Amino acid sequence: MQQINLYNFLPQPIRSSISFKILVILYAVPLIFFGILYAYGVHAKEQEESKYQIVSAKLVEVQKHLDAAKLKYANPLGAGITGSKCQVRFSLFMEALAKAAPPGVWLTQINISQSGNKMDLRGHALLSGQVQQFLDNLKQQKVFAKHIFELQELSELHAVSLQPEQPATSYFNFSVSSKVAS
Repeated sequence: MQQINLYNFLPQPIRSSISFKILVILYAVPLIFFGILYAYGVHAKEQEESKYQIVSAKLVEVQKHLDAAKLKYANPLGAGITGSKCQVRFSLFMEALAKAAPPGVWLTQINISQSGNKMDLRGHALLSGQVQQFLDNLKQQKVFAKHIFELQELSELHAVSLQPEQPATSYFNFSVSSKVAS
């Protein structure tokens, strides 16, 4: 009698028992997760763009108000007064007066007409020669090129010394007027 061995001794490949449902879940869960993440990113981007548009609109409005304020309040010292034929910039006058005043001369009163054609100055000087130097310096300033300056008053004032060891000093009071040459 002959015996036949029906047992297959070669290893059989192991079949995976992963079902179709598990495969669907393994592919669907990451897909759903990344889909939700993408949708949230798109929604956040839209919200940021909406906020950006609102802020941009407010910025345009603020810029308009700022431009209006700049026009209204721009350089109040230099704005001057606009007449029919000329525009006076008082800041230019003040700058020229500051440049013209030598050391030892100080102004106590400045009167300038609205048109800028007439000006009266009052002040003090330590020496009488400094007043003449001040007038010469005024004539050299471009803004006063058409002005004719006249010394109206020059008087010596004696100051009282509060300390006995120091002598009383004197200084000069002056008044200058100007008109635009015709």
